[in-house]
Amino acid sequence: MESSFDYLRAHAVELGSRILETFPPLQSTKDPIAPAVASLLRKALPAQGLAITGTAKYLRQAKAARIVAECGAGKTYMALGTIHVLADGRPSTTLVMCPSHITHKWAREVLLTIPRARAFLIEDMRNGGDPAERKASHPMEVDQRSQRASRPEPCRRIGV
Repeated sequence: MESSFDYLRAHAVELGSRILETFPPLQSTKDPIAPAVASLLRKALPAQGLAITGTAKYLRQAKAARIVAECGAGKTYMALGTIHVLADGRPSTTLVMCPSHITHKWAREVLLTIPRARAFLIEDMRNGGDPAERKASHPMEVDQRSQRASRPEPCRRIGV
């Protein structure tokens, strides 16, 4: 064999069997989707519902999970759906840490996806929480007509 592609092609069946044996799926396509998925404000695609339910099942016994998919697959939506399923209709608090260039996207997605949700952006923690310094968080809201997230007045952006 001359390349890793040749190796993978030659041993695909054995490798696939070993992966499924080592990491059995928690959610099958024949298993029911979590009922809370239907209460999300946006409808999940079948594969998203499957991923949300499987991730929620996994997080009931683990401390962390990863959702890995191609761009545009709805990873943010699936993460939010998982949070919603795990909340099980009870009020909950979730902290999302993400790169600064997508914080507003996450806040918008929260408000457009989870019923009765609130989102707060924390943009600057360098003052150590000193109340004399400028505030480091502000609420977000969604205009239901335009589906755009914005800060209600009189809040203003504070940050780096």
